[in-house]
Amino acid sequence: GIVTPDQMAEIVGFLRENHDEVILAGGGLGAVEMAAVNQAHLVHVVTTLGFLSLRKAQLMIGRLREFGVTGDALRVVVNHHDRGADLTLRDARKALDAPVIWTIPEDVRTAERAVNEGVPVSTLGRNRLAAAFDEYAIRLSSATHAEGGLNDGLGRLFRRLGPGRAGAPA
Repeated sequence: GIVTPDQMAEIVGFLRENHDEVILAGGGLGAVEMAAVNQAHLVHVVTTLGFLSLRKAQLMIGRLREFGVTGDALRVVVNHHDRGADLTLRDARKALDAPVIWTIPEDVRTAERAVNEGVPVSTLGRNRLAAAFDEYAIRLSSATHAEGGLNDGLGRLFRRLGPGRAGAPA
């Protein structure tokens, strides 16, 4: 059956109570997704440097801001980053009115190998994708500890902030 917003809130609440980190991936901002976003500590909008992808991210960020997701809680990640692309990270920052805090490099060979073998990229030896994910995990961990720690690990990526919206004042 279809998950309702109340059920999603209950699921995310359960996961937050039982795990240090909870990462959810979604493609839209309907009522069900917003039930999860309302409990988020961080919201990552993932895009590429393609015009249509940036436009979609721009609309998503606008909607998230309407729902109170602002400041450091709203983060932009550029996937398939290729330094030789027509559009740059500077273009993305300007179009989205938000900083790009992380990039995932274009590494088709490693990504395809991981998918074909059914394994995480981190198990394929040294590669650009694994290095990028390791770097961001360290960055998240450092930020969590700088904030005073949220559970002796990376922290709870999904925890309630004050009234329940990411970026809302506590």
